[in-house]
Amino acid sequence: MAWICYNCGTKNKNKDTQCTKCGGVLAAAPKFYPHWMIGGAVVFFALITLGIYLGGALGGATYTSTSGLGTVLGLGLSLILVILGGYILGFASYGRTILESGIGFAVAVVPAIVVSRMFSSATRQEIWIVVAWAVLGLLLSCAGAWMGETIQDRADRKA
Repeated sequence: MAWICYNCGTKNKNKDTQCTKCGGVLAAAPKFYPHWMIGGAVVFFALITLGIYLGGALGGATYTSTSGLGTVLGLGLSLILVILGGYILGFASYGRTILESGIGFAVAVVPAIVVSRMFSSATRQEIWIVVAWAVLGLLLSCAGAWMGETIQDRADRKA
């Protein structure tokens, strides 16, 4: 796996112990990347909201309807977009950012649900669907990030 210089940001080959651009030494990578979590939260919020509204539009849902084909399509499409968002986050970031993807999703899911439900009237029976969707989305965001990290590692080994 390649490493990123913490002084200048240059991507170096795994066999290098010093940065090829600035001469900085290989240091231990941080355990947590807050900027990827924040970026992930923004991306997940946008993708979740987009998926819910596009699915609702495709299914013919109205703003006052919380059941039916529109809701199913919206939740399903948003989960597909969550996997894509996790994949992009895992592939674009350096280091292991699977945890950041999960936290970013968790941070984004509450405002996304609030925004998507502002114009609808969810009943108590439908709340468990949203909770189950959120748990599944959390797992899928982490799975997407893991897939992105795996592809990134393979690409780095070939380089």
